[in-house]
Amino acid sequence: MITRLVASFYKELLLVVRDYAGLAMLFIMPLFLIVVMAVIMDAPFRDYQEAGIEIVLLNEDNDTIGNIIEQGLIDSEIFSVVNKVGPDNLDRSSIEQLVKNGRFILGVVIPQGATKFVNRKVDAMISSTLSQFGMPVKPSVIVKQIDAPKIQIYLDPAVKKSFANSVTSSIKSFTTQVENQMIIQGFYAQMTEGESGEKEMKGGLIGFEEIYPSGEMSKNEHLFTNSVQHNVPAWTVFAMFLIVVPLASNMIKEREGGSMLRLIIAPGSHMTLLVGKLLFYVAICLIQFSLMMLLGIHLMPYLGLPALHLGGSIAAVFVVALMLSFAATSLGVLIGTIFSSYQQASIFGTVIDVIMAAVGGIMVPLFAMPEPIKFIGRLTPLNWGMESFNDLFLRGYGIIEVLPEVMKLGIFSIIILLLAWKANKNNVIAQ
Repeated sequence: MITRLVASFYKELLLVVRDYAGLAMLFIMPLFLIVVMAVIMDAPFRDYQEAGIEIVLLNEDNDTIGNIIEQGLIDSEIFSVVNKVGPDNLDRSSIEQLVKNGRFILGVVIPQGATKFVNRKVDAMISSTLSQFGMPVKPSVIVKQIDAPKIQIYLDPAVKKSFANSVTSSIKSFTTQVENQMIIQGFYAQMTEGESGEKEMKGGLIGFEEIYPSGEMSKNEHLFTNSVQHNVPAWTVFAMFLIVVPLASNMIKEREGGSMLRLIIAPGSHMTLLVGKLLFYVAICLIQFSLMMLLGIHLMPYLGLPALHLGGSIAAVFVVALMLSFAATSLGVLIGTIFSSYQQASIFGTVIDVIMAAVGGIMVPLFAMPEPIKFIGRLTPLNWGMESFNDLFLRGYGIIEVLPEVMKLGIFSIIILLLAWKANKNNVIAQ
């Protein structure tokens, strides 16, 4: 039995080594795919991170409102604020032209008198409120809404709508924060008027603490997803399932050439042949996986991208990779068994891999899909593998947390192998 198993393993090795196109598809093309996808998708992943997007800003107010908005945009680390372009000073028309020409994707103009208007509005509101309680107040100031200055935001039409909404929301948040602070300080000043000493209330009433629910990771170790953290494991899973094409084609070639029939009638169990074939391609998948992880760790920094972070449990990563390999090769054995021609097997194997990648969160994150597609996507082995790597790489989980996905991959592999064995047995009887 051992000899038959080793012979089957060695036979598959010879078939793969002699197929140069197959070797390129197994090793070179996936590596190239990961590099290309990580590089071209780096910018979208950086939209809400430290992208350093240049924006042009004109602060005509030069007071509390204008200064806080300007400082908030600078401190956000998303933007690189530009206050002057060329020798001439900026004005509204020049900012509009710069955005229109595509020189900047965003321009912000904070109008003159914005802070003074808010102060008058706050004073009027406080006077109106306190007078209702019979308290002495300053003479009320009538503020017409039509007099309100408006912050103008110039947006390049080519910019994404989600990005435009996030910028507008951020500026509104800065303004609301200042208005609320001025209201609180106004009430405080009115209520304490006449008391000894000058009083000023500084700072917000409620503080904030950032909490990262990421397993055993500390705050310093916390890692948000980026182009590398998504694309390397995602396209690695996709590439591992492409093993179905060369595996199925080799099985069909064996049947067409008559070598499979000679192997079947030789002494020994037919299951040994399937196990030997399975173990060889599992080894190929693990080699694929290792090369792609090394590429993510060592090559990506040379391309100006962050290095791949594997989390804290390398053993758990290996277990997930092993079960993914079994799932992929089991599917390849089934396809090679039920299809009768290389063209059928290769087309079906490639298409089914692409479909599972599309609905399983490889090409597009699962949360962005409609509910029916989400339900289907969660039933695919590619999604189980991708979720396991997200748990390990980003959430800091270990083998216990990814055990449900690992068990799903194991059960999937066993069911597919049993179907392949049954189908192959029927083919033998038919022959």
